Amino acid sequence: MLNVLILEDNEFLPLTINSLKANMPNVAYNVVDKGSSRLQTALNNTKEPTLVVKSGLVLQVKEKDISYDKIKRYPICVSREAVYSDNPQWHHNYKDIKSPLTRGTMDLSIFIINPELWLHIPKKDSGIWDGMKKLFMPRHMNHKTDVLMNTCISSYAAFQFGLLGEYASVFNYVPLLAQGKATPIETYAYCFDKFLPFTDGLDPTAKDKVERLGNLTKERIGKMRYDMYKMQEEL
Repeated sequence: MLNVLILEDNEFLPLTINSLKANMPNVAYNVVDKGSSRLQTALNNTKEPTLVVKSGLVLQVKEKDISYDKIKRYPICVSREAVYSDNPQWHHNYKDIKSPLTRGTMDLSIFIINPELWLHIPKKDSGIWDGMKKLFMPRHMNHKTDVLMNTCISSYAAFQFGLLGEYASVFNYVPLLAQGKATPIETYAYCFDKFLPFTDGLDPTAKDKVERLGNLTKERIGKMRYDMYKMQEEL
């Protein structure tokens, strides 16, 4: 299993550390300030392939989730910021709502970096992606928030996205954790209840935000989503 580098830039660091200790107890991790560039910070703090995550993500990554042979052939494994950018039904909606996100916008809240294949350490995270060889993460490695969820996505599609979360290895909802609130559509789509076991060590305000969202999700949809997941697993 890869080592983990946590880039601290919010009040939700205990969620990530607690989930690592519970779900990935044999994995070594280090915590550093995110700095001015996530790529620069990562490359300055590791010499081997490493899973780099923003604080506030909940992790339950397993050995089978990562293809080491593939990772060694790419400088970075990353995902797109726009979840639906390659979806034939929804991709055009980013333009409709005047979002700046495109297929070329990368999400650096989680990535795997291979320092051996970087000739230079970048000073910024933008303007470097054209022509770079990239390995894209599978969907379950980054179950994340998206700007379309409250503007264009139906309740049914949101529930289906939430159901995919039952198979996820990483839960990435920091923007909504920071707000401490979510719409009904967002509670259908995002598995906030997965955060509830990992709130120890959060300051009282942050803990209240996480537990409010987690319990709201459980009340609205969590049990139904989990039951559907178990039914699919048994087929």
